[in-house]
Amino acid sequence: MNVMKLTEIDLYLTEKCNLHCPFCSIEANNRHPSAMSLEKIFDIISEAKKLGLEELHLTGGEPSLRPDLEEIIRFAAKQGLNIRLITNGSIMNQEKLQRLYDAGLRSLMISIDGYEDYHNRVRGKGVYAKAMKLIESSLLLDDFTLRVNSVAWKDNEREIVELARLFNRMGIHIYSIFLGSPLGFGTDAKANVFEAREWQRFSNHLQEIVNKEIFTMQVVIEKGFIFNDEISLEGTLKGRGVGCYDIAGHFDYFLIRGNGDVYPCVFYSNDAPPIGNLHQDNLQALLQRYTTDSFYKAVGRVPEECTSCYLMGTCKGGCRGYAQIYKGDWNRADPRCHLKKTEEYIPVCPIMKKNLNTGKIGGSSEQALKK
Repeated sequence: MNVMKLTEIDLYLTEKCNLHCPFCSIEANNRHPSAMSLEKIFDIISEAKKLGLEELHLTGGEPSLRPDLEEIIRFAAKQGLNIRLITNGSIMNQEKLQRLYDAGLRSLMISIDGYEDYHNRVRGKGVYAKAMKLIESSLLLDDFTLRVNSVAWKDNEREIVELARLFNRMGIHIYSIFLGSPLGFGTDAKANVFEAREWQRFSNHLQEIVNKEIFTMQVVIEKGFIFNDEISLEGTLKGRGVGCYDIAGHFDYFLIRGNGDVYPCVFYSNDAPPIGNLHQDNLQALLQRYTTDSFYKAVGRVPEECTSCYLMGTCKGGCRGYAQIYKGDWNRADPRCHLKKTEEYIPVCPIMKKNLNTGKIGGSSEQALKK
């Protein structure tokens, strides 16, 4: 059996969360109340390292709820991995952050979705002040990368623009802006999702700010769409943001949920069948199964309705998650597609990233940020 490479993992240490965000993509607190044991997590990290793992993202739920988080970070750091802890920032204090730093943590991602009123409205009372306090504590650490992320919707776009300026002044290293998608708890948020031209306008406005003002902070935004004035990206991307086409043939990423279920993308992790479960199989077996699984082979083909399109080489049917959300069928074309002679744009994987500082586009944040 050939050993396949696994470069990046999102590992859900727990699906419990102290917050109840209305757009939570995995429906935290609602699906898998029990979490994997410390020993199982060690086994996963060890095997993944042998399979080529470089990027380990510890997420949830809220991963800082685990009392053994320090042990997990220390173990992963000894494997030589790049570890990113993804947190809402509301229950970690400076003392706990220092302990995690001493264990080997060198990268943190904290969620801020708007100024205090907006953020507290969608995340919970008092959360903004606690998260900002953690941001300030993180900036005091040496050899540490602090990344802040915002989920962008129509109702907070103006605040995100101003947050970019604020975070740049504060000295934050990376600002990641996610295109809000109606999945998980957010399935009823369709009216708040950006249309293509709205997203282009928003992205261009941020681009102008980054170009004209002195930005030492890297700003990474999800691409969302390719418009008729842009070149083809075919063959240049790596990582999960390459899209669903041939999904089992070119991915080097796994998402591992709190119960051990394994998926290729968050858009599949609520409603699609898992590739398998790590309580029954190991990572290598699931990498092999991934290439032959009937469901994922089917969603990896270009939809029949797209085969005659002259832009198929770039789009390849778009996001199957959006097809499932809006059409109830994983194997249909992305409903965001819009082709007219006077105004052409096509959807791309919602996870595809663009670095506004350099213009580099990547299938992952790491590729977009790479110099």
